[in-house]
Amino acid sequence: MRSAGRVGGDDRGMSNSAAREDPPRRFDPPVLRPVLSPWVTAMVAASALVAAVLVLVLLWRWADRLGLPPDRVATAQLEAVKIAASVLVAAGGLYALYLTARRQRTQELELAQRDRVQEHAERVADDARDDARTRRTNDLYAKAVEQLGSEHHAVRHGALYALEHLAQDNPDYRAPVAKVLCAYLRSPFTPPSDAPTTARPLGVRRLPRRHRAHRLAAPRPTTGTPRPGPHVSLLGRHQEREVRLTAQRILADHLRPGPDADHPAPTYWQDIGLDLTDATLIDFDFAHCRINSTATFTNATFTGDARFDEATFTGAARFGGVSFAGDATFTNATFTGDARFDEATFAAAWFDEATFTGDATFTNATFTGDARFDEATFAAAWFSEATFTGDATFTNATFTGDARFDEATFTGAARFGGVSFAGAARFGGVSFAAAAWFTGATFTGDARFGGVSFAAAAWFTGATFAAAVRFGEATFVGDARFSGVSFAAARFGEATFTGAAWFDEAAFTGTATFTNATFTGDAGFGEATFAAAAWFTGATFAAAWFDGVSFAGDAWFGEATFAAAWFDGVSFAGDAWFGEATFTAAATCPGTRVAVRRDRVDVWMEGWTATDAEDGEWTYLVPVPAVLSTPPVDSP
Repeated sequence: MRSAGRVGGDDRGMSNSAAREDPPRRFDPPVLRPVLSPWVTAMVAASALVAAVLVLVLLWRWADRLGLPPDRVATAQLEAVKIAASVLVAAGGLYALYLTARRQRTQELELAQRDRVQEHAERVADDARDDARTRRTNDLYAKAVEQLGSEHHAVRHGALYALEHLAQDNPDYRAPVAKVLCAYLRSPFTPPSDAPTTARPLGVRRLPRRHRAHRLAAPRPTTGTPRPGPHVSLLGRHQEREVRLTAQRILADHLRPGPDADHPAPTYWQDIGLDLTDATLIDFDFAHCRINSTATFTNATFTGDARFDEATFTGAARFGGVSFAGDATFTNATFTGDARFDEATFAAAWFDEATFTGDATFTNATFTGDARFDEATFAAAWFSEATFTGDATFTNATFTGDARFDEATFTGAARFGGVSFAGAARFGGVSFAAAAWFTGATFTGDARFGGVSFAAAAWFTGATFAAAVRFGEATFVGDARFSGVSFAAARFGEATFTGAAWFDEAAFTGTATFTNATFTGDAGFGEATFAAAAWFTGATFAAAWFDGVSFAGDAWFGEATFAAAWFDGVSFAGDAWFGEATFTAAATCPGTRVAVRRDRVDVWMEGWTATDAEDGEWTYLVPVPAVLSTPPVDSP
């Protein structure tokens, strides 16, 4: 049922590394002073006596030689005796003072030695206690790790709690204990098929948040002696499931810093990394957790719902190849390092208001349910070749770096309304099977939609393209709405519009290219503004409305084909070229104005010509043949 050796084998040696190894402490030997010999005292006394006698003899003789009267001589000799006695007394006093100082120094050394002995004894006792505590902790750690391989689920439960208590009391053991818990969760496990789970069956909509607390309670294990056969294995899997839930809870509880991240709770384990590669995780709840090191979930399997709401990953977050069977919620999550979800499989994913400071990679990811990234913030994001089976919503998201969706597939609705693309936006080869909304989106960098397929309606109303945008060879099967869009430079060469295409009130500040584009449905450019050259060479129109369009630059319609065309109120400030254009029905151009220049060479649509006017004035297009009268000429 389990692989006990894997858990123990991965971290068996951690007890030695966790133990603190203090360097040996040096003990200074006692300072011994030599004992004063009695001969020294005798020699000092003899020396003092000899000195006193010598002084007496010298002074006595000196008094005899002075030639003093007899009474004065006796007095001088008496003084000599006194001086000799004083010398003797002084020498004795000095020696006594020396002995006193020596005795005092000896006492001080003895006291210092006793203090050193006491300190050494205390250090030895502390070291002994530390060693005993370390051995006891190591023994508890090793025993708990060994108990994780027990066949009895109660023993495994107790081992997990013992490891939790040990790590909480001994910070040096927190990283090893976390590694042991991860190793346990990495061991092979097949959840029981009848176990309760938070995952939704296919086709069942997600419950509103207020109802999510009503979960089914886990059934109690059947009491009594189980019958032999598969029933024992099923019971064992139920019990192992509960053990694994406990291991997950321990990790989650100690990775939550509390409401104040600057002053984390005492139960928070900082600088703990996670390695849950290939792990089987059940109803995983890491909401509000903070992981300050690398978090690896590569190829892990999440059964039931997985919650990472408001989680913070300060290191790299690796979810490559992960499978989420239930809802995966990362609402308000923060990824400071790189976040990798390459080839991950999601049932339903919520990344609303998530923040990706590093690179976010979802290359080849599969979303079988709805994927929500509303108001998320990305630095650089890769969704290349990702598959969105349900609705994909990026409403009001922000991409501060490049956003790559090359070759992605959107089976459900795709919503990019209000999205801000500060870097390059790449949608080349993307397939939109349902409606796609880019309403009000802002593209600051280059935007590429070359070869995109829109099977349903495509809405770009009010979008802004500050740099070049390319829709070359794009296919619009449904209606395409670019009403009010602002283009810097737009390329729609060889694009195909099967449904209606609306560019009314669009503003083209750069060159607009629709060369060889095909408009099978209605094409509306009413009130659009072309500030630079506009190229419609070789384009095909079923019905084209250019009412009120303003061409400030040259307008090229050579070899274009019009089944029906309306150019009512159009203004051509630059050259207009309709050479070899084909009109199945006559074009209507009432009120179309032309700026007269001597150097302009115009070829108008079939059946229309410009009236004569002075250079620099505006004139009108009129049908041919026609009786020309002088129309009112308005200055621009």
